[in-house]
Amino acid sequence: MTTQFLPHLSRNFLKLLEDSKKHDFIINIDKDINKKEYRVHSIIIETRSTYVQDAISNGLARKENDIFILELPDISVDVFDILISYIYGGIIDLDKKDASDILNLLIACEIFKLKELYDYIQDYLINNYQDWLKQNFALIQQVGSKTSEFTKLQDYWSTTIRKEPKILFNAIDFTTVDKEALLSIYKDEELCMEENELWDRIIHWGKAQNTDFPEDIDKWTAKDFNIFQDII
Repeated sequence: MTTQFLPHLSRNFLKLLEDSKKHDFIINIDKDINKKEYRVHSIIIETRSTYVQDAISNGLARKENDIFILELPDISVDVFDILISYIYGGIIDLDKKDASDILNLLIACEIFKLKELYDYIQDYLINNYQDWLKQNFALIQQVGSKTSEFTKLQDYWSTTIRKEPKILFNAIDFTTVDKEALLSIYKDEELCMEENELWDRIIHWGKAQNTDFPEDIDKWTAKDFNIFQDII
């Protein structure tokens, strides 16, 4: 019979992370006043992340005095704290975390190729942050389309938009949605929305892409309509 004592192993590795003894790798996270240095161990993070393996082999992680240094200014300290705890200890705690941090954690997991977390984080967002997801619906589409492996966000977005398209059109970030996504909505024959209302929203989106358009469409010139046609 095999007996596992993984919690003990996890605690020991997290203790190694905390005291950073014999570190040979520095990861600089975030930028400016929020920047933080993490002293870690290449043998652990290389084993856990193919991204780190590639960063070492392609020179993205530079070497100074036998220490590898990797700059990741687009990942926040709050997000990386969760990520590095998982890499070392195999634990992840999303309780009481902001939805935006959890979404950014999913993006960071894609960077580090921690594919085993993709579905877990997507499910956690969908099950616990419905209101936030609907308020940031365009952002959800943009993140979901980053990789074909974010299937749960993709399915959530397409199913919700088909049944309740106004969720997107009333979202605070509606005008940032991708053109391709907007056109796919227009072509969806199962969309629960009148075509004239849909066109009103498409026009609103198009006007947001070019602030030179007159607010009143009745005052548009032929040139304005040609520019609008090119936009959509």
